[in-house]
Amino acid sequence: MKRNTNLHGVIVMVHTPFNEDFSVDYEGMKSVVRSLCDDGVHGLMVCGTGGEFGSLTSEERKKIAEIVIKEVGDRVPVIVHVGHSNMFEVHALAEHAQKTGAPAVMCLTPYLLTPTQEDLFQYYSAIAKRLMIDVMIYNNPGRTGTTVEAATLIRLSKVEGVAYVKDSARNLRHTSDVIQGVGDNMVVLSGEADLFFPILALGGKGGITVPAMIAPRKSVEMYNAFMAGDLEGARKIHYQLMELIQVLGSEGKVHSAMKAALRMQGRPAGLMRPPIADVTETCKNRLREVLTKLGAL
Repeated sequence: MKRNTNLHGVIVMVHTPFNEDFSVDYEGMKSVVRSLCDDGVHGLMVCGTGGEFGSLTSEERKKIAEIVIKEVGDRVPVIVHVGHSNMFEVHALAEHAQKTGAPAVMCLTPYLLTPTQEDLFQYYSAIAKRLMIDVMIYNNPGRTGTTVEAATLIRLSKVEGVAYVKDSARNLRHTSDVIQGVGDNMVVLSGEADLFFPILALGGKGGITVPAMIAPRKSVEMYNAFMAGDLEGARKIHYQLMELIQVLGSEGKVHSAMKAALRMQGRPAGLMRPPIADVTETCKNRLREVLTKLGAL
């Protein structure tokens, strides 16, 4: 069912760097994605939750997609998130991503609308029908209030072009049922950093996570160890990354903490657009400690 891609491994959820006036730092974004490619990641995903898509205009999202795809070239695949509460915007963003050269788009389950499972099946089927590139379902009930149930994902895996799911359901029984049920028709990628290693063990093929933005080489090291059959080595790195994950979430502002860490590393980031404020100095001090331990400073 996959049309153009073989997404796997460490796919980085790329943040959107801002200037001091909160305009998008497009030049900074070019620098960020070049660096990530040099770090050996397997793919990039732009304009997702950590990319603050909800704070971006549709025109900004399109420009980001254009710039990143052009900058990266054929080094790694670039997935463009096209989720929106407005169906027409979803289609417009998806068709733009296809025209720009993205090999795949990701789409968050409609939020604030409480769709039924049949609604979701028709929704994702319609997106895939309009495109000649792959579609990734973003199943994140914590953000949307709606779960794409295992039975629906299994059904969608038989629709041409619906080839991936980013799994942020935070339910390993659900994940296991999906992986078993979809077989080779759909690739499951972890959307949760703390579950990346367990989902690989269940049969997932990779992950799209926040820590990979901050510690890309360590994340790739864990994935490579797992793929080489070094489960003990992969497990060790998993627990090292768990320290970072715990600090990132310590104040309930994961993406703001991520940007604080990136600023410490000297990478373009800026602050999050309002109303989300910066993390405290206490959090920053803890971030500095764990980044030093990881060799990421």
